[in-house]
Amino acid sequence: MTYLEPQLAVYQKVRRERRTQIDQGLKQLHQEIEQQIERLRQQEETSIEDENKVLSQIRPSIEADARCLIPTPELATYAQSILAKRFCTLPDAYQSAYFDPDPTKWLLSELPHPVQILEYLLDRDDYACKDDTFYTNWLYWLTVKMGDYQQKFYIATASLIPSSLGDPAKYHPLSPITQYYAYRRELKLDGKKLKLNQSQLVLVQQELSCLLVAVGDLFNLQTWTEHFCYPKQQWEK
Repeated sequence: MTYLEPQLAVYQKVRRERRTQIDQGLKQLHQEIEQQIERLRQQEETSIEDENKVLSQIRPSIEADARCLIPTPELATYAQSILAKRFCTLPDAYQSAYFDPDPTKWLLSELPHPVQILEYLLDRDDYACKDDTFYTNWLYWLTVKMGDYQQKFYIATASLIPSSLGDPAKYHPLSPITQYYAYRRELKLDGKKLKLNQSQLVLVQQELSCLLVAVGDLFNLQTWTEHFCYPKQQWEK
């Protein structure tokens, strides 16, 4: 027996006690979080049912012509939020945002065709990459029709992205300005059919993009408990 063996035995004993104590505490915490999430999930299901009942009363009007939202304070809030985060006002850039913060002054409201919402579907996209990392996108599909124009959009609302070095994944909600840019990048109106010059066309596309962001968010009944992310039991091997 060397002079180190007693000290090493004491050290290993203290070390085992610490690991056992903390391991048990972390497992208990993990279990408590899972139980709390389940309670919140059940609570949220009831709340979503209530939300859906109220939404069903206004959704047909919005689907028939989303411009019915133009005089509402809610749309003004979306417009101001997008304008506050803009970083470009170049006329021909999809990142541009220079529409009026007061939707009641929008050129879109003067067009003869209603802005119809033909389809709105919530979805979730889980996919793996070559390096065996997994990503999740929460999104919705929206189809809009205005006169002869009809287009379907894929709009992401949040992402769960793996971090490096084995850290827990990071949850990223996508802001209204990000969703606005997604619409602006894809939205293609025909100025000739709408009898709009180029500057009017760009302005209407911005206004319509903002309006669709509002519609997409108002119709969004995704469960927030599904989005909740916390560190997994990394200590288990």
